[in-house]
Amino acid sequence: MTTIVIKKDTKQSRAIIEMLKAFSFVEVHEDEKSPYNPEFVEKIKRAEKEKGKVMTNAKDLWESIK
Repeated sequence: MTTIVIKKDTKQSRAIIEMLKAFSFVEVHEDEKSPYNPEFVEKIKRAEKEKGKVMTNAKDLWESIK
């Protein structure tokens, strides 16, 4: 078995994937893995739900980000 990784961000790469799917001996497994840290994504989603602004002291800025 040989594994080939093809990024799907171009028209040509999508065409190659479709061509390979036509062969009976080729299996295509698509991985939609996010490049972002799941904790980071969760923090962003929580922040989007919050309304208003949060004021913080500039001296304590890095402590409040944790």
